[in-house]
Amino acid sequence: MAEAGAGLSETVTETTVTVTTEP
Repeated sequence: MAEAGAGLSETVTETTVTVTTEP
């Protein structure tokens, strides 16, 4: 799955980190 959606996973991870960081 990571190989199939590497870019998507990275985008989701970045979005999650941003949402988690911001209140």
